[in-house]
Amino acid sequence: MVVSFLISMHAFLDLPDVQGFTPLHYAAAHNQSAIVNMLIHAGATVDVFNSQGHTPLHVANEYAVAKFLIEGGADVDLQTMNEGETALHKAARAGDGRLVLLLLAEGAEVGIVGRDGSTPMHEAAKWCDTKTLRALIRFGARIDVVDKLGFTPTANLQWRTPREGHVEVLKLFWTAGAWR
Repeated sequence: MVVSFLISMHAFLDLPDVQGFTPLHYAAAHNQSAIVNMLIHAGATVDVFNSQGHTPLHVANEYAVAKFLIEGGADVDLQTMNEGETALHKAARAGDGRLVLLLLAEGAEVGIVGRDGSTPMHEAAKWCDTKTLRALIRFGARIDVVDKLGFTPTANLQWRTPREGHVEVLKLFWTAGAWR
């Protein structure tokens, strides 16, 4: 395998390309958990930013990859340099309930606020993903946080849900204390 060979030749594992992507960024973004694990064990820097301000954990979109990164020391609350988002924001936006649960179980801050004032709950509510919303609520996410545009996660639901028929999400937010 090429990666094994490069590691054995003491290649510089953190050498970025013109976009600031390191081999660990590429392995994480392409769901290559075995390569992520090899690079981490060989000493690759886990919390390195690319030119877009993302770390390998920010670009990871698979459970096993994220688990290796976290076990390798990735900071679950590290915010992107541009948007101020965490891996939890991105997982919530993607509706990846399994990844959301992993990040929360590893101590991710459920109410961390991005530069636009949004929380992971705002991101999950925009897409009406009940599994992710349940996980966030179970870990203490608030449904009344106002972003910089003046919207709460509940407000996102109010304009989306009736039109899109997500009655289950409305019930979930009602149970969590919305509209009382």
